[in-house]
Parts: sequence; C-alpha cells; structure tokens
Amino acid sequence: IRCIKPNEQKRPMYIEPSRVLHQVKYLGLVENVKIKKAGYAYRAPYDVFLQRFYMLYNGQLQRGGVDGVRQLTQFISQKHSSDVPQSEWCFGRTKVFVSSPQTVFLLEEFREQAMDPEGYAQRVREHEQMEQAAERQEATVAKRGSAKKGCCVIS
Repeated sequence: IRCIKPNEQKRPMYIEPSRVLHQVKYLGLVENVKIKKAGYAYRAPYDVFLQRFYMLYNGQLQRGGVDGVRQLTQFISQKHSSDVPQSEWCFGRTKVFVSSPQTVFLLEEFREQAMDPEGYAQRVREHEQMEQAAERQEATVAKRGSAKKGCCVIS
C-alpha cells in the first residue's frame, strides 16, 4: 500500500500535480503498473534471484548476472518442462520477470525441497494423511446422511 500526499497544507480537494508526480516516480509506481499490465507476477534483480534459487541447479553456475539467471532458468524449464515452460521467463537489463504466480509458488516449493529434503518429505506425508482423514470423514457423514430417510446433510 502506498500513500500519496496531495499537498503540504493538508487542504481537502487540493492537489499539487508536481508533488504527486514526484511521489509516483519516487515510489516506482509507474514501473509497477507497466509490469503488471505486461502480465508479470514476479520480478527480482538477477543477483537476488540467484541468491534465492541457486540451489535448484545441479552443479556450479558458471556465471552471475543475466547469464547465470539464464542458465538457471533454462535448467529449471528443462527439468520441470511440464510445470515451468521456457516462456515463463523474461529478462530485462537488471531483472528477471516471471509470468504466472503458480511458477513462483513452484519455485518456492522446489527451493524448500532442495533446502530440507527430509522435512519436505515429512510435510508431504502429513498433508496426504490429512487429506485421507478428511475423505474418510466426508464418506462417514455421507453414509450417515443416506441411512436416515428424510434427512439431508447441508454443508
């Protein structure tokens, strides 16, 4: 959330255009709007992206900056071709852009898996057990509801 002060005097219904324009430029709102309009859900400087996701690469990245990010994203798209197509990435002068939020969520999940494989496996097992328990409970409720004539279950 960004707050823009329209004037220094705190007068209602009075806007100083030069002040508002300065704040919009300083806060980077124009860039944000352009990126969102272009359809990119995530953006990060190359170094930040590499620091966050370098562990997804098997081996040593040869280069940093845009070359390192291109190498990493190409590897991710090849390894997970059904989930992360090469078209998800766009490269600017200083930042990498990702089109869909689902790809960002997948990257974070892959990162979590790479950082703590045992803990990740445990969380997956717990999630599956919770889903099975919920299915059993739904089946039990449905069975009880069908046994009583004239009764309906409202969820």
